[in-house]
Amino acid sequence: MSFKERLKKARQAKNLTQAQLADLCGLTQPAITRLESGAVKATTYITKLAEVLDVSAKWLEEGEEGDDKLNFLKKQKDQNHDYDLIMARIAPHKIPLLEWSDFDIYKTTPATLLSIDDILSIVREKSRMFTVYLDEKEVSSRLAALVINNLDAMKPITFHEWALMNGNIVIIDFNLKPLPGDIVLAKVNNSVTVRLFEMDADKQVLKPLNTQYPIITENFEVLGTIIQVIRKRDEK
Repeated sequence: MSFKERLKKARQAKNLTQAQLADLCGLTQPAITRLESGAVKATTYITKLAEVLDVSAKWLEEGEEGDDKLNFLKKQKDQNHDYDLIMARIAPHKIPLLEWSDFDIYKTTPATLLSIDDILSIVREKSRMFTVYLDEKEVSSRLAALVINNLDAMKPITFHEWALMNGNIVIIDFNLKPLPGDIVLAKVNNSVTVRLFEMDADKQVLKPLNTQYPIITENFEVLGTIIQVIRKRDEK
């Protein structure tokens, strides 16, 4: 059994969707999809995935000879206690609410003199906050919300579950290092954009979700990883 098959079996045994597993591990659904499809062969999140799925990291990564894991996973399917405990920890958290205009400061202030934490502090001082529901155990110290607005480089959407359309709100973790397939907030020269993070050999690249835009291969800085999208409901 391959890594992608073990991951999928373990997830299904815990009665978790890809989106739920991603949320519990601090990943994105596209990242889980790529791992289960085999598009990405390995991940540094093995330990976290194994912890959430209640399997050993060694088995998940390498498999174990002579271990009847299928029977073990079958028993796990009826055990939802751990997931119920996690859901019980979900609580409201107030985080800074960013607007695109907050990043205009990059146009006048050298990047060496300004960090994303400086921008978050400015937003907090303005008391512009957003309430999001997260697992208390997994809350990062550097989270923020951002309202999507006029991002042509993000249309058409490749991953429909993200639905990064104008008016939606994304939750960004500035502590979380991205994996290939994650959607990230990045600084390119003096502007900020949302792109798809990928690896080309050993080089980081940013791909647009609109193929009319070029792939960015240099002179960029990944600021944070998008971990959640809150969709704006269409008014009828």
